[in-house]
Amino acid sequence: MITKNALELINISKSFNNNEVLNNVEFSLKEGEIHALVGHNGAGKSTLMKILLGVHSSDTGKVKINNLEVNISNPEHAQECGVGAVHQELNLFPELTIAENMFLGREFTSKSKEKSSVSSSFKDIFKTVDKTKTNSECKKNLDRVGLKVSPKELVKNLSMGHRQLVEIAKGLSEKAKILVLDEPTSSLSVQETDTLFEIMNHLSTEGVSIIFISHRMEEIFRICDKITVLRNGRLIDSVSVENTNRNEVIEMMMGEPPENMYLKDKKNTLASDTTTLKVDNLNLKGVYKNINFEVKKGEILGITGLVGAGRTEILETIFGLRKFDDGTINYLNDNFNPKDPNKAVINGIGFVTEDRKDQGLFLQMDVQKNISITFLNDLQTKLKVIGGINKEKEKKIINDNIKKLNIHTTNPNQLVTELSGGNQQKIVIAKWLAKGVNLLLLDEPTRGVDVSAKAEIYKLIEDFSNEGGTVLMVSSELDEVLGVADRIITIKKGQITGEFIPGNLTENKLMELII
Repeated sequence: MITKNALELINISKSFNNNEVLNNVEFSLKEGEIHALVGHNGAGKSTLMKILLGVHSSDTGKVKINNLEVNISNPEHAQECGVGAVHQELNLFPELTIAENMFLGREFTSKSKEKSSVSSSFKDIFKTVDKTKTNSECKKNLDRVGLKVSPKELVKNLSMGHRQLVEIAKGLSEKAKILVLDEPTSSLSVQETDTLFEIMNHLSTEGVSIIFISHRMEEIFRICDKITVLRNGRLIDSVSVENTNRNEVIEMMMGEPPENMYLKDKKNTLASDTTTLKVDNLNLKGVYKNINFEVKKGEILGITGLVGAGRTEILETIFGLRKFDDGTINYLNDNFNPKDPNKAVINGIGFVTEDRKDQGLFLQMDVQKNISITFLNDLQTKLKVIGGINKEKEKKIINDNIKKLNIHTTNPNQLVTELSGGNQQKIVIAKWLAKGVNLLLLDEPTRGVDVSAKAEIYKLIEDFSNEGGTVLMVSSELDEVLGVADRIITIKKGQITGEFIPGNLTENKLMELII
């Protein structure tokens, strides 16, 4: 039975510019425990962890590690105290090898065979790096996370899932006894997630204590021992997994029953007899075959199946990112061959991709530019200056969408990289709503966002369909498909295996149909 405290955060408070972010928060972590930290975006999770990791200092409170009070002054000090982290935004250099990334700033030198000082000249370090030792130590940590890749492999050649595992191995290389995992499964397949959980359980038996931050309830209840819930910067409760359930945790996070997050006015009959999109015998060798379905005006059609079943590829084909081998696509009663995404956009089709960071946003641009990027051509004026834009109209559309979608931003000129994941996702959706599309393709529309943001996104989807828009939604979250879609099709190994009206269909039954 776990009894020894590895970490205690006592009465932690923090404010920024008189804005209270944390108010007397308490958090304790046992040795070898896997402890979930949950709460909606803005609940204070990130700030609490940044205090532990030495990024921020608290206004009040204490930090104890192994029952000794410590004042963690910076990230290097956190490492010295045995605290490591794997962040949702991966901190790897693509052009360096795995081994070089893992020991950057802590290189093994050929002279002393010891790790070099961080203060050493960057140039001098690389002159004396003991590559044999570095690669050997790297491989030991890769083996711990089950990643069978050469330490000499460049990071840019790795999948997102493998990069995530490299980050975890990097944390282990720092001899961390307390490991913070921030949305570690967001880029992992089902199989990679299974591997990660095996690793976490193994680390737990070795005495490593893990703080697991995730929005995925099914994962939390599968892997964690305990759950701590924050809301609006305050501790709501800390409960053992065996003494609570998914609905209770969501209610603690939201402050209201979880059923309220789904579509209250969801239709179970087709909203219209008008077909927006019809796909007949669509084939792409090695990816999908004999794909047949249609979706009506005002309908939300859900597509679900295991990762790799071909769901995303079908959306990419409709949007012109992939070329199909044969079959037909009929859109708005016309034969449609989307040769490229530009043609799809011109014809009123929008695509919210699974990866908002790399494919949905311009992270170093502001909110306004990210939303207006889809409709700038519509705002061109007849000014003598080429490319003149009706700025007043642009500003009105931007402000209307910020208000409509409840995007929390200080102003339209704020960089999107400064916003929470939920607000970033709403911006990705906003750019298509502002464009005025007829068909919205959604690939994992709520991935990496908290339950409050999910509820808002579901409402946006409902409003869009009620206004006559058509939605084709891919999702791995079964409760989401059942709670949002009017109709569901299941896909396995590139083939449609069934079509269902949600009705009394349960998550367990739907999973049986999928596998």
